Amino acid sequence: PVSSVPVSSVPVSSVPVSSVPVSDPTDTEEVVETEVRKLGVVTLAENGLLLLAGTENQLLLAFDTPQETVMSSLISVLGEPIEENLTMEDVVCFTPNSMAFKFAELEVIFAPYDQGPIFSQWFVADTGAVDSELWTLNRIGVGSSVSELKELPQSQILIEEVFPGTNDPAGKFRIDPFGLGMFIHGLTSSTNDQGKILQMWAGEECQRLSVG
Repeated sequence: PVSSVPVSSVPVSSVPVSSVPVSDPTDTEEVVETEVRKLGVVTLAENGLLLLAGTENQLLLAFDTPQETVMSSLISVLGEPIEENLTMEDVVCFTPNSMAFKFAELEVIFAPYDQGPIFSQWFVADTGAVDSELWTLNRIGVGSSVSELKELPQSQILIEEVFPGTNDPAGKFRIDPFGLGMFIHGLTSSTNDQGKILQMWAGEECQRLSVG
């Protein structure tokens, strides 16, 4: 017969109902939102500057691009530079007669070349990226913390003390986004997680940090 076992012998609810938590529709859950920092019209890259990143008008101003092309493109999005033909007294440039132009927090350097000056380095300092909107694509900029740097893949980032064996906490770093040996360099207030980025640059025209 189909029902050889009485129905009453099979327990319907072997787990007490009270052991299953029931959510109260009136409860409110705390939602943690991650702030996505806005990229500005200029984005910092290891191989130059990226204009209007993520738009259909995105344009890479790569190192070795003629000065005229770089300056006209930057002026179209940033306006005229606030300083021109800066002297490079505070750094060691690899070639004489280098030229520098400053657009607020962004400084661009051009090296002399047979066919005319070429783009050779960018440099940012002073104002934090929250205000200047000068970030890398990974949202690393002046004012970012060392802990944010450490969130990058280990293969991309190197952080060291500037003066090892001393009480000076200053740090230096380099980012190699694609493993191609093209670096973004920078200085930090310290190498601990609370340290802040003070300066950033890419390109090889001027030596921003003494070696040795």
